[in-house]
Amino acid sequence: LAEKKIEVELVEERYWEPEPDFLRRNPAAKVPVLRLDGVMMSESAAICEYIEETRPEPSLLPSDPVAKLEVRRLVGWFDDKFHNEVTSKLLYERVNKKMMGQGFPDSRNVKDGAKAIKYHLDYMHWLLD
Repeated sequence: LAEKKIEVELVEERYWEPEPDFLRRNPAAKVPVLRLDGVMMSESAAICEYIEETRPEPSLLPSDPVAKLEVRRLVGWFDDKFHNEVTSKLLYERVNKKMMGQGFPDSRNVKDGAKAIKYHLDYMHWLLD
């Protein structure tokens, strides 16, 4: 949003304690949620596409179709593979369970997430070289 110079008011949502107003805005009870141009949006990829289409400058995507494909592939990688192998294993187990009062972290998931993050960090390093 800052890259596009879009000013927003950040609102903390405790999606694990969904309020009726939040569920009206987003029945899936997922974050992020963005209200822009009178439109209520959810799902990060859909939000990014809307912003890119309605505010094309500065472009966040390359003009070359192959490079654009790579950007979308990497977004998918992080939204799916990184989330499933790292975020869900570390953040959800170590933070969300505590905040939601769902008991103690599953040590197997934490170990799996710690192992997976090393692979992902090596991959990111490779991408940046």
